[in-house]
Amino acid sequence: MGRHRNLSSKNKYYLPREDRLAAIHWCLRYPRWKGEASFEADIRKAITYDKDKIQTSTATSPTEEIAIKRADSSLKAKLLEDTIKEVDESLYKYLLLAVAYGFTYYQLKDKNMPCCRNYFYECRQHIYYLISQRT
Repeated sequence: MGRHRNLSSKNKYYLPREDRLAAIHWCLRYPRWKGEASFEADIRKAITYDKDKIQTSTATSPTEEIAIKRADSSLKAKLLEDTIKEVDESLYKYLLLAVAYGFTYYQLKDKNMPCCRNYFYECRQHIYYLISQRT
């Protein structure tokens, strides 16, 4: 992850340092959420083996836990995707690479991103601002 400048408190997307870093790291979890959401459930986890007996159910079944985790991961990923689309839908794929995978402006410029540096950084900061408000 590259360095992120502290914004002036006069900026409309200003966040205190701790909130900004929390939003940045929240966004960087996106690849993990996408992986969890598309993960094939392992049915074998529904049965636990003990030395004396085989248990087929617990207070909450492992299958339920997997389903809940997958649903939660999907919701978080969708929240980030929707926030990016709200900021600028035409730059969606570039902004997603920036906030979720840590790509820099110059790496994205090499991929033919169609905007100037100032606008890119403003959009990225707007995403972090909105994520901070929504999480």
